[in-house]
Amino acid sequence: MSARLQAAMIAAALVLAGALPSAAPAQPASDALAAKVLAAVQAVHFEGVVDFGDGGRRIAHVPNVDVAVIALDTQGRATAAANVLLSRDYPRGQVVPIDGNWGTTAVRFTRWRQSRFDGFQGRGTDIVGGRSQAPYQFMAPYPASVFKVMVAYEVMRQVDRGRLHLASRLGYAGRPASGLCGPGASTVRGWMDAMITWSSNQAACALIVRLHRLGAIGALNADLRSLGLATMQVTGTRASNGANWQDGALNMTALDTARLFWLIDGGQGTLWHRPDGRAVTAGELKPGSRAFLKRLLGQDAFADTLSTTVWCGQRRFGRVYPAAGIPQLEPARWLDRRGHVVVPGTGADFGRDVRPCNGQAQVTFAHKIGLVDIAASDAGIVTALPGQPYRHYVIAMFTNLGSAYGDPDWSRAGVNPCGASLGLCRTEKFAQLGGLIDAALVGGRTARHAVRGAAGGTGRVVARPGWRPRPPPDGRP
Repeated sequence: MSARLQAAMIAAALVLAGALPSAAPAQPASDALAAKVLAAVQAVHFEGVVDFGDGGRRIAHVPNVDVAVIALDTQGRATAAANVLLSRDYPRGQVVPIDGNWGTTAVRFTRWRQSRFDGFQGRGTDIVGGRSQAPYQFMAPYPASVFKVMVAYEVMRQVDRGRLHLASRLGYAGRPASGLCGPGASTVRGWMDAMITWSSNQAACALIVRLHRLGAIGALNADLRSLGLATMQVTGTRASNGANWQDGALNMTALDTARLFWLIDGGQGTLWHRPDGRAVTAGELKPGSRAFLKRLLGQDAFADTLSTTVWCGQRRFGRVYPAAGIPQLEPARWLDRRGHVVVPGTGADFGRDVRPCNGQAQVTFAHKIGLVDIAASDAGIVTALPGQPYRHYVIAMFTNLGSAYGDPDWSRAGVNPCGASLGLCRTEKFAQLGGLIDAALVGGRTARHAVRGAAGGTGRVVARPGWRPRPPPDGRP
């Protein structure tokens, strides 16, 4: 046996035992995944969206899109990772180098400022210092409600430390009034459920106030930096009412977000290493806390961005619209006797019987979406349902294409579907992207055909048999 082979076998044994990192990214596998994600980003032509704030004309600049995917094996260990950026700097997309900790320091991320996107007022302030010489630069879109996952993570950290209890009653005064959150009361468990499953702003405010009182907002940012997730930050929120969710103060990037979801999902051994060299494992949260948080993410009502089950079978413009996305099972919790997705607390009734699509679903998607006028985001854990082709991966997407932007079909019809209360407050290009990436991760002929078909000029993803979908008026920060 050669010394090289013997060393490789020893290293592999140590990885399996958790003594070494889950591995530096398998470069050929990561390169192949990056090529697929880049092809998907290019195929959907994000530059073709229209800006309803500009009279329905085509968007003036290539939008900012940040997409990351981490492929996982049956033990929840990473096998490949990819991160692709799209912006005026990278109009055809840019693959980001992934380092040995499944992250990157190759990008100088700056804080979102809408005025800088609309014009050319400099590149903004750095989210993470010390990257002025990084080969790539990117203004990270506002994360919208996906930031609530950071709040939820810190709540569970405090639960693990015995400083919060899920059963404890927690009142929220809502003062000073902010227009964002009204007064109310619930248990910590109830607030967590509302914040994650239907994106209650009131619940987020209540939990943020309690974290401030515990000194845990600073701890949250320190915890994330310690994990090597330095681009994820909650700053500027008020200790008095939990509000003031300003762009530039709430920061997330796709690859760091994907790693946080990977941690929540759990995996054997070392996932990656902290900046100080210590191992990061699923044990950052106790097993019960991870399971609780993942269960809440699995109950997100809004399959309407990368997945579009809530719009099952809807037809507009002579075709299924919106496009098929990740073929997600919509949680039964939200289905009424007609099979419609109805979300109490939001007034949302999507008006479609989703049971046919649930019958054809291939995966669960434990995720969180976000939407405001200047941002749309979606991030979560995709897991194959029993009997379906294997896939287990984490995906995260942040964009500045919020409810102010949409598809050319609506512009030609002279309608802003979000303003007209039709509830179609996102471009279907998100679903096209989700469908392409999911198909690519299944592998085989289906995936290659799907990417070729979308790249062939129509920009549409062919729906799987029985699978049809798209979005609503969620309008939540």
